[in-house]
Amino acid sequence: MNKHSSFSALLATVIAVMLPFNGTAAFAAETKHVKTLEQYDITRAGLAADDLAAAKDGATNLAQAAKEELGENKALQDSAQSLASSATLDDARRAFQLVSNEVVKLVQGQQGFYVMTCPMVKGSSWVQTTPKIANPYKGKAMLECGVIKR
Repeated sequence: MNKHSSFSALLATVIAVMLPFNGTAAFAAETKHVKTLEQYDITRAGLAADDLAAAKDGATNLAQAAKEELGENKALQDSAQSLASSATLDDARRAFQLVSNEVVKLVQGQQGFYVMTCPMVKGSSWVQTTPKIANPYKGKAMLECGVIKR
């Protein structure tokens, strides 16, 4: 099973588990830009784990998914490509801020997504599907640093 299908299976499981708690059976049907959000989450998880290779791989796939699902969203595609070509975790995390700014807009109005922020990093919003903080900006050093914005 490849990373994409593994994440798809995980996302389907999360959605199935969350449905009774969210009170809406339409969540799965209403989720927009599924491939883009899957690849974003893979990228975010890579950064949270201090795994530059995983983050770069996710960003490469994110750029492609965004092109397929969103057409000409140059800001997201360019930011994802910048992250994919990062030489260091610090460079990747700077690019991730730009990626996240676009993804926060994508999930606006969709249920099942949490927008987080880290008070230690200016402009550090990111999106997760669970309320358990996994900080992509500080990684393992401060994995649980953050708050839910919405």
